[in-house]
Amino acid sequence: MRCKFCGDEHAWEVIERTPKLATLLSRRAEDFLGRAAQSDAYAAQATDPAIRKSYERMASQWFRLAVEQEAKSDALQDS
Repeated sequence: MRCKFCGDEHAWEVIERTPKLATLLSRRAEDFLGRAAQSDAYAAQATDPAIRKSYERMASQWFRLAVEQEAKSDALQDS
């Protein structure tokens, strides 16, 4: 399935039921990715270089948080 965030193809495993905590973490990761994309959009629109840099830093931090949350979700599903 094509990822709506990165555009790459990802394999998904069909499972009967996802643990509630893993689902919440995954939703949080999705929210963080959305915020990263929003910050990138603001950076692209910024005319002041300092403001653009600030939005780029925020986008990077949101993306890092999304990756961390998804790793936590994956760890919970593996256990």
